[in-house]
Amino acid sequence: MRRIIAVILLFSTLVACQSPKEKSRLHLEKGVEILYQSRFNDAIKEFELAIQFDNENFEAYHYKGAAFANLRNENEAIECYKKAIEINPKAANTYYNLGLIYEQQGNKNDACVCFLKAEELGKPNMNDHTKWCK
Repeated sequence: MRRIIAVILLFSTLVACQSPKEKSRLHLEKGVEILYQSRFNDAIKEFELAIQFDNENFEAYHYKGAAFANLRNENEAIECYKKAIEINPKAANTYYNLGLIYEQQGNKNDACVCFLKAEELGKPNMNDHTKWCK
């Protein structure tokens, strides 16, 4: 029992000594792990914590958007993806994911803009999405 308490205290001390960016990274990593377990609401909570510690963590916004997309909350997903792009305009995968949502909504023009940008930024195999855009 003492060993367990000692480990908990050590972990708590280590976490308390971390910088905000390190704490953000830990919550991001935990959120991604939870996201891949299809626990989308729990993942969103972790991404929100990551953002609290570093509101410039574009990956947290990207993955939060993915979680919302999986929950079929397209409006929230779009907002998260747009914020991720605002922080990192070279995030090809974020443009791609945003394009998929626009495509699902029947918004072909905005989908094409996103798909072409993703292609321009080096996302491979975009022809199936962009062939109708050019």
